[in-house]
Amino acid sequence: MRVMQKHGPDGSATWQDGPIALGHQAMHITPESVSEEWPLHHAPSGTALIAEARIDNREELAQTLGNAPGRHPTDGELILAAYLKWGTVCVDHLVGEFAIAIWDARERCLHCITDPMGIRPLYYAAVPGKHVAFASEIEPLLNVLGTPALDNRRLAMLGLSAMTVYLEPDRTCFENVRRIPAATIVTFNGGTAASREYWRPDPRTRLTFRSEGECAEAFQDVFSRAVEARLRSSAPPTALLSGGLDSSAIVGMASRLLTGANRTLHTLSIVPEPSAAGQVTDEREWIELFRDVPILQMEEVSAPGAGPFDDLDELVKTGSLCAYGFQHYMYSALARAAKRNGSRVVLDGYGGELSASCYPEGYLAELFLHGRLGRMIAELKHSPGGPGTYARAIKSQVLRPMIPFRVLKSLNRHAKPDRAPAYPLRAEFIDDVLGKETEDIVDRLSRLLVTAPDHRKNMAARILRARDDARQRSHAGFIGYEDIRFTYPYLDRRVLDFALAVDGRFKQSNGESRLLIRSGAKGLIPDAVRRRTSKAPFCPDYFLRVARQKDHARRVLRELAATASLTRLVDFDRAFSALDNENMYQPHNPMAVNHDAQFRVPYTMYLCYFLTHFRG
Repeated sequence: MRVMQKHGPDGSATWQDGPIALGHQAMHITPESVSEEWPLHHAPSGTALIAEARIDNREELAQTLGNAPGRHPTDGELILAAYLKWGTVCVDHLVGEFAIAIWDARERCLHCITDPMGIRPLYYAAVPGKHVAFASEIEPLLNVLGTPALDNRRLAMLGLSAMTVYLEPDRTCFENVRRIPAATIVTFNGGTAASREYWRPDPRTRLTFRSEGECAEAFQDVFSRAVEARLRSSAPPTALLSGGLDSSAIVGMASRLLTGANRTLHTLSIVPEPSAAGQVTDEREWIELFRDVPILQMEEVSAPGAGPFDDLDELVKTGSLCAYGFQHYMYSALARAAKRNGSRVVLDGYGGELSASCYPEGYLAELFLHGRLGRMIAELKHSPGGPGTYARAIKSQVLRPMIPFRVLKSLNRHAKPDRAPAYPLRAEFIDDVLGKETEDIVDRLSRLLVTAPDHRKNMAARILRARDDARQRSHAGFIGYEDIRFTYPYLDRRVLDFALAVDGRFKQSNGESRLLIRSGAKGLIPDAVRRRTSKAPFCPDYFLRVARQKDHARRVLRELAATASLTRLVDFDRAFSALDNENMYQPHNPMAVNHDAQFRVPYTMYLCYFLTHFRG
């Protein structure tokens, strides 16, 4: 509780019964949370509960549970009542974002539960014969364990590829600390732990619509509920506005919902720092199209002087190597701006490509297999490019997805994770730890990258990877994370299920992709934004910031490379080689990925700070 104190601006409380102790640090987010008293204890059953939760189907759940319509139960009271009625199956009735811990004295067991996409994280440390401890971040668990031991296997796997988090989503970088994966219930009973997954996206589901307009109307209904749930805030809400389709649709829907309710919406838009003016492509022309929306209070955020090598000593203290992102400095700036505006919740457009804004990979092969050749040919005719594009599209989008992985592998044409980001660990260390298993791990990663001839299967696979990747949404990945909760309407289970079940023709038609969000956002956002096909980076001046910090990075790396314990693990030669490369911004291709500037150098810096902090 002492370590977690920064999360309790609105008070803290504990509950204990013999060897069972629950603690809660309160941060009021929703109007109902102001009157919540944690931990909850139901004396007749001996059930005690704590949670960090926002329940979105409150009215429906209250009616099902038999609560009087005029009463306003807290989210915690709804969760407790649901558990008393259904047991752990109650999770099938909950919609929202939550991390829940329930002690059931009748069964003498502890249930730890995460939401469908793992938005609210939960970790535990189990020491056989001694104790089980859990928390919503790793740092307090390290105090319980004493001297933390790093998990060399997890480190070695990160040295192969950062994508290995998909293969073992429960592992962290510490031997005795585990992450509870998304959509999972872990039950501790008598020294044993049993894990059960309660939800995963189902590519077999189908929704039938007669027209694009009918589909768009249904989408807006689902989307409005997802956005409205996240606007249920006791403080002024904030939304990110990049000028792209995903964030713009959220702002458009939020504006519709808040208009007439005497509420304003703060928007934060990332723009280049003043020194980069005229040197990079930004999103201002699209952002400015929202200036006429009366309820918006728009703010530009540029984080002048900041860069990817800032605050690394602070970031590692959260204890999660997987939480590092090279754009952390901008999220820190966004969090500071939201806090200045009095906000505690920021609506983020992340996840749109997993649902409403998806590119339906495998769709053309699916059309071929289902005999819908006329539609397949019509889509192929709209393939962009010059001569030979039509043939290449047939090969890559129709034929290749139908070839089994084992055949692609035998031909050495299967997708490979070679270019995926990896932490710069020495090959000798990786070989010593993983040995012959390395080939199997690489093979498993390659299978993840193979496209199936079924766009729904590919969508479901991407959703599963996203929820297994704790790096994407870790609330400990930037400075000031304890002051703000980022929330993601596109990762709402209702939106994911809807988008997955919609037919491919409402996601791609006549060569136009991302059709579901384009049609679904009609009337919500300016048509110019709705029709745009261009895109700019999240941090448009990132490469300029890297160039400015190169000398600093080189000096720090030289000092770190003089540490014997680090040189045994870290491949500094690769880092210095990457620093020497020109990481120039490409005006003609602003979305181009540069692995040296975006991954290899920042990962090396962070890895060294992490190892120094936890390994000495």
